[in-house]
Amino acid sequence: MPCAVIITAIRLEYEAVCRHISNLKEETYKGMVYGRGRFFANGNWWTVGIVETGAGNVNAGLKAERAIAYFQPNVILFVGVAGGIKDVKLGDVVAATKVYGYESGKETDSNFQTRPEVGRSTNDLVERAKAEARKSDWLKRLKSIEKSKQDIVADPKVYVEPIASGEKVIASKESPLYQFIRNSYNDAIAVEMEGRGVLEAAYANQQVSAIVIRGISDLLVGKGEADAAGSQEIAALRASAFAFEVLSKLEPNPVLKIGSITLLTTIVVSIIRLLGVFQPLELLYFDQMVRMQGSQDSDERLVIVEITEENINKYAEEYAKQNKQSNKSGPDATHNKQNNIYQYNPGASLPDQIIEKLLRKLLDKKTTVIGLDIYRPYDNKLKSLADEFKKKGTEIVFICKFPDAENKTSGQNPPPDVSVDERVGLSDFIDDYDGITRRQIIRMGTNSNEYEHKKSKCKPFDYQKTPMESFSFKVTQKYLYATNQRKYEIIQNLDKNSRIYHEKDKNKIELQPLDQNVKGGYHLKEIGGFHILLRYRFAKKGNEKYSVRNIAHKTYSVDDVLNSDSSSDFNKLDLKDKIVLIGTPVESYDNIVPTPFSDEGQNSPVYGLYIQGQMISQLVSAALDQKPLLKAGTLDKEILLIFIFSLIGSILAQLFKESLKTLVIIVSANFFAYYLFCLVMFFQFHTWLSLISPVAGLLLASGSMTILVDMKFILRKNNS
Repeated sequence: MPCAVIITAIRLEYEAVCRHISNLKEETYKGMVYGRGRFFANGNWWTVGIVETGAGNVNAGLKAERAIAYFQPNVILFVGVAGGIKDVKLGDVVAATKVYGYESGKETDSNFQTRPEVGRSTNDLVERAKAEARKSDWLKRLKSIEKSKQDIVADPKVYVEPIASGEKVIASKESPLYQFIRNSYNDAIAVEMEGRGVLEAAYANQQVSAIVIRGISDLLVGKGEADAAGSQEIAALRASAFAFEVLSKLEPNPVLKIGSITLLTTIVVSIIRLLGVFQPLELLYFDQMVRMQGSQDSDERLVIVEITEENINKYAEEYAKQNKQSNKSGPDATHNKQNNIYQYNPGASLPDQIIEKLLRKLLDKKTTVIGLDIYRPYDNKLKSLADEFKKKGTEIVFICKFPDAENKTSGQNPPPDVSVDERVGLSDFIDDYDGITRRQIIRMGTNSNEYEHKKSKCKPFDYQKTPMESFSFKVTQKYLYATNQRKYEIIQNLDKNSRIYHEKDKNKIELQPLDQNVKGGYHLKEIGGFHILLRYRFAKKGNEKYSVRNIAHKTYSVDDVLNSDSSSDFNKLDLKDKIVLIGTPVESYDNIVPTPFSDEGQNSPVYGLYIQGQMISQLVSAALDQKPLLKAGTLDKEILLIFIFSLIGSILAQLFKESLKTLVIIVSANFFAYYLFCLVMFFQFHTWLSLISPVAGLLLASGSMTILVDMKFILRKNNS
């Protein structure tokens, strides 16, 4: 906020100044008692310091110097009364261009030789005083004066001329001193006792603009009568009215105003950003960029086997017939245990014998990794089957699900007797406030304090220290190891401090976890584990439309696999070095997951099976193909961007304040340029930068400056 110090000599002058300021309070500094208040005009708030110095240039100069040191003002105005020498009448106002120190000189035997010391008001204030003297706007500030007193000295004029200053009170035009001033300083139109000292203090502080403004309270004759009639009060009120009119038209240092608007805007926008207000718009923008990536090829390493609704109905009917023929009833009964490993329990999508047959078919094709993305009851014979497959070069990864205390669900336990650390991955997804999945879990710690988590078996052996790995990460690690590639390295065991990276041919890709600083446009209150941004593949297979469902190179049903023969497409497929995902994309068996591509048509929300495929593909492609992962901008750099764009907005509004249309065009161009910059960062450097908060800084700063300009225009128009 800009600051002005107003110097007065006597109480009457001090009180006249106080009429124009608000929130007046006392402050002390080195034995001095100051008044401090605020003055608002034309869109600017000024801090105003008031000093009463007493009579004399020495006093005025000394106390003005102290006031400058204390208030560090931009402007100093001396406001008070003076005696008129020539050309003026009672109640007129004089703004001094310069102040002669008439007592400076040399006294000889014959005469006094003048060596005048001249204090000059600064040019900016002199020019502003001249401009205001040509107008009558300042008279509107006199409405608080009683009309009876206005009648005493009507129709005041303002002169911008030199005045004289000394230590003597001149009360007669017949005095030798008066004649001396008239002869030696014949352009001075008024005389007073403090202005020279104030301008000396201002001269010693070059950063301060200064001017002396005096109201004519007497004409050096009939001084007592004039004072008794209230001329001093009228003169002080008019001098202060004109002084504040000059002050109101001053433009504070634009650097100070730009800095203030920039800092305030940065603070406001940063607070709004930290409260999460911008997150919905940021995520909409993120989804737009994801959709703009264009189509990509499906992942040739990935094959999906779907347990379709037709498969479920078909094998349920066949199982019912077998039960009836063997005099067994209901799906709770057990098959011939010599031919079947598992029970066909309620809720299972397929009979146990079909699942085993499917797995063995994939084993025969030398599949590298099988991911079983299905929830079903298992008995304790599954471990031996998994061990058998591993010996033959095929890894099987199962899923489990954490309990959800908020939604009061108990989760899903892993198969019994299967090592969770070795063969089970967490199937949970992280969805945002709008239900869309944009992030991928890598590792997540269990909440050992929750009762349901204590009962759940979906946790690693040392769950208090070791986070649970996700299904997609577990499948990826198994695949990399089975194909003789380096696995992702995990440094430090504690989840919040862990680093996960993959290195191939001296190229290093590190997974960047989202956290309280690395968040892009997210508002993340709590970070539940190690998770990264999910970069979807939008792929096309054959004549199908582009979709996130088409992540896998090939997709088969259970019947396609079990009924394949030498001429079938599945039989021709080489599954060596392939990942096969088995899942049930049926509403009652799998989650329906909205994505950034979701709409009402082809890209409606998809089943979790395909999302797992997207996540596995992202990790494997990053490790083996060096396909870049999405990174998120950091909060500290985002706040820096908010500051930069707030500064740009403030500067632009200052530069183009006379043309709103031009300002709108330039600000729009800056917005568009930053929008393109964010796109370049996303597509070329794979980094998601926040768009909304820096743009909010740009708009708020430029808008605030524009409102101030408009307010000044309106106020000036109302005052005219």
